[in-house]
Amino acid sequence: MAEVEDLEEFKKKAAANEAFLYLRDAHIVETIDETLKAQDYGILFLGAYPVHDVISKLPKDIRIIEV
Repeated sequence: MAEVEDLEEFKKKAAANEAFLYLRDAHIVETIDETLKAQDYGILFLGAYPVHDVISKLPKDIRIIEV
């Protein structure tokens, strides 16, 4: 039974981590959209690619150059 409980606990933690990353990415996008003005430049460094999903959520008027 311990293995089943451990698996259920793992699933709960994985779901919580996924929700946290979603909220974190949403906050990043919101902050960029609120602070980056026309003609401004910005640099965003993110690790753990492809875990983050920021680029697809940015407003379409922001030009993205990935390196």
